[in-house]
Amino acid sequence: MNYSSGNILTNNNATGNLVRGILVYNSSYNTITSNTAYDNNCGIRLDLSSDNTITSNNATGNNARGIFLMNSNNNNLTINTANYNGNKQPGQGIVLISSLGNTLTSNTANYNTCGIFLGDSLYNTLTSNNASENFRGIYLDYSSDNTLTSNNASENFFRGIWLSHSDDCNITSNTANYNGNEEYGCGICLETSLNSILTSNTVIENTNNGILLMGSSDNTISRNDIVRNSRAVCIFGENNWIYLNKFENNSENVNFEALLSNYFHSPVVYYKYNGVVYEGRLGNYYVGEELGTSNAGIFDRPYGIISEFRMAE
Repeated sequence: MNYSSGNILTNNNATGNLVRGILVYNSSYNTITSNTAYDNNCGIRLDLSSDNTITSNNATGNNARGIFLMNSNNNNLTINTANYNGNKQPGQGIVLISSLGNTLTSNTANYNTCGIFLGDSLYNTLTSNNASENFRGIYLDYSSDNTLTSNNASENFFRGIWLSHSDDCNITSNTANYNGNEEYGCGICLETSLNSILTSNTVIENTNNGILLMGSSDNTISRNDIVRNSRAVCIFGENNWIYLNKFENNSENVNFEALLSNYFHSPVVYYKYNGVVYEGRLGNYYVGEELGTSNAGIFDRPYGIISEFRMAE
């Protein structure tokens, strides 16, 4: 489909092509629905194409990529399946390269080298996608200002959700459980990434780290459930805020490596208790820890943190 608009492409079988099963080039406002693209080098590709709807397609078992968007903006990808891609080379389920403002909702991308990959792609929204049992689940590289909400990135061999050189992202209400092999792996990893918010995520029983920050600063980690990981949180960075998280039955709750000035409490909050206004900060919740008491109505107990460096407050 070249230089074309307003078309509906439905119920087609694009199988065994040397390069692409379905190609949409420089085309807008088309609907690609209920097609099968199998055993091609790339199942479905959009190039220089915007405002299209890609829904309920099966792009499984292709040699390299299932669904691939290149320089394509404001497209809607919904309820597609992109499994088992990479038959003859490392493969990805769904790939966005240099693509802006796309919406990915309720897609399945399992059993690939990478389930969902964004490279140099900004302002995209990923919601309720499943990227499990891949080598990497959801991977953003040089892709800032993206929003990930309610996705499942579990049982991946390496990392569940991985942001590399990707700033100002919002990672909310995702599940990243059981990632990693016997030696390495983590639920959510930020590498050289700044100013992102990780909140209300579930991170359970990952092999190495639940949440890992490497060379990453000025991030906020709050309201996450971090349970039964080898390390709950491991930080290589500074000026990160970690508060209102639940730490439960982790082998090691917090590990610092070469950092200064991280904060295991919220910014200052003001509250009233028994008619008196107090100034305080909100910490984290450690399941199974006996807490002390306070006339001010706030309860806390120090918890061991492994670090060769001081923490600044």
